[in-house]
Amino acid sequence: MTCPRSCEQGTPGHVDVKTAAQLVMQIAYGNKNMLQAGMIVAGWDARDGGSVYGIPLGGTLLKVPFTLGGSGSTYIYGWVDHAYRPGMSREETEAFVTHAVSLAMARDGSSGGVIRMVTIDAHGVTRKMIPGNEVPVGYDELLQSARTAAAATPAAA
Repeated sequence: MTCPRSCEQGTPGHVDVKTAAQLVMQIAYGNKNMLQAGMIVAGWDARDGGSVYGIPLGGTLLKVPFTLGGSGSTYIYGWVDHAYRPGMSREETEAFVTHAVSLAMARDGSSGGVIRMVTIDAHGVTRKMIPGNEVPVGYDELLQSARTAAAATPAAA
């Protein structure tokens, strides 16, 4: 594997997002017969600002406005396609991500019990954890399920 030219010419200790994505793509493509995972490379750099790259199975490199991954992602592609808007503010984007992950969690038993969100921008990296009891319920699915279960349970004597 060779380091892309932009990596060789960059500031020591600083690799732009595109270069990082190219390196991950080379690893994925070079191991495409053994690697069964899609990759997401996202970040912020002075040259391009915020960038998101998807590297699906096989190692293709795609610059995209957003991408999804994980077992719950199949449940929310339609909602994300409908609700995503370019140019959202940081607050709008974090609310969008929180809602998307909560929808995935409501449908997919393997999608964790908390939301761990990392926001990367010109000011650095911010980590946020939303505990399971504070995760918003999407479209009232879980509350309705709880009401149905409670109604079906006979009252204790």
